[in-house]
Amino acid sequence: MTLSLTKACASALTLILLAACCTERFNGVEAQWQAVLASNGCMMGHQDWTPSGGREGWGISPCWDTLLKREQAELIPFLVGKLSSRKPAGIHVDPFDAGIEGEIALYALQHATHRNWYEYDGKNPIMAKAVADWRQLGSPTSAYGNTQILIQEFLDKEEARKELVHYFGRP
Repeated sequence: MTLSLTKACASALTLILLAACCTERFNGVEAQWQAVLASNGCMMGHQDWTPSGGREGWGISPCWDTLLKREQAELIPFLVGKLSSRKPAGIHVDPFDAGIEGEIALYALQHATHRNWYEYDGKNPIMAKAVADWRQLGSPTSAYGNTQILIQEFLDKEEARKELVHYFGRP
C-alpha cells in the first residue's frame, strides 16, 4: 500500500510540474527546464530541428514549447551551460536510449536556433570529425544508438562545447 501511495504521489507531482510548465507564469528558465526533464516523455524522433517542427503527439511538447518561447538572450546561454551535464534526463530519444541532460540541451539549442549540430561548417577538428562521422552513418537512425553515442562523446570534450557556444550563438 505504501509503495502504491508513493507512486501516486510521484505521479501527482509530475502532473503538477507538467501543468505548471505550460503556463507563461511559470517563472524562471531553470524551473521550466526542470519541468521538461521531469516530463519523462519521448522525443519521438523529433530531436533534430526541421522547418515544419513536426512535434505532433510528442510526449514533452507542452513544456518544450513553453521553454522555447523564452527570449533567446536568456535561453541560449542557459542551454549552453547545460551541455556538459551527464545527468540522466529521463527523456527517451527515439530510436535510441534515454538521453542525458547535455544531450537534451543540445536538441533544445537546435530548435531554439533553427540550426542542427551536424550542419556545423567550422574548423574545430573535434566538431568537424563528429560531423564527418555523422555523415558516414548515412541516416541518423541507421544503427541503434550511434548518433546518440557520437553526440555524448563530443559533448564530453570542453573544446567541442566551446565551439558549440560560438556555433549556436551566431546569427
